[in-house]
Amino acid sequence: MVFAVGLFANALFGQGAFVKFSPGYGFSLSSAVMAVNYTEDDDTYEAVYGSLGKGFNIGAAFGYMFNKNVGFELGLNYLIGGKMKGFYDTDALLEDDDMSARMIRIMPSIIISSGLEKVEPYAKVGLVVGLGSITVNEAYELIDWDLEASEKMKLNGGIAVGLNASLGVLFNLSESIGIFAEIAMVTMSYGPTKGEITEYIFDGDDELNELNTSEREYEFVKVLEDDDDPPTSKPTQDLKAKYPFGSIGPNFGIQISF
Repeated sequence: MVFAVGLFANALFGQGAFVKFSPGYGFSLSSAVMAVNYTEDDDTYEAVYGSLGKGFNIGAAFGYMFNKNVGFELGLNYLIGGKMKGFYDTDALLEDDDMSARMIRIMPSIIISSGLEKVEPYAKVGLVVGLGSITVNEAYELIDWDLEASEKMKLNGGIAVGLNASLGVLFNLSESIGIFAEIAMVTMSYGPTKGEITEYIFDGDDELNELNTSEREYEFVKVLEDDDDPPTSKPTQDLKAKYPFGSIGPNFGIQISF
């Protein structure tokens, strides 16, 4: 039995298995209008373009090379998205908004490698499956009334599916240790299925419990039916929107081969 387990482990890890650990950063790709800046003095509107996929990411992966040129990798990546900010500035109202995302991304990929010993260029292509959430913060100041209000909303639910691709170079320091650098690209959008206001402050007081269900919770649907008298005991329905999560940027890390 022990001998059989040893043979299996040798077959699994001795031929081309490896693990990888890497941090990275993604810049916006496939940008859309995420916010608007307005200044009353100039009477101008400025669109803020970007993608919620931009930001830092931390990743790990397990892979297996079937031969020196072809392999498979299963990656797990956590996105810490950067903020998209907008503002509305008038004599009567000041408003500041921001939006950011967090997402766990599962990335199965096919590896095509040059198979060189010391400096090994490679390419990867595969899918991305994401489970994430979007946080929206809004803060208001009513100048004439000397009042301030703010709310925080979390959008989540549903699964995002997209594509990933990378070009990189692995520097083999020894038979088991290597370091790599790559340019990674993700093309993906995410459409949350539900939303909830998790914080509501009005004039310094926490008023979240004063909101009924229809004011606090949202359900995002593809088809919206008109309702002149919606029930206050159920979430408000609104049309489902898809947000861009595309990114492109560098990853650096270490690879340990078995």
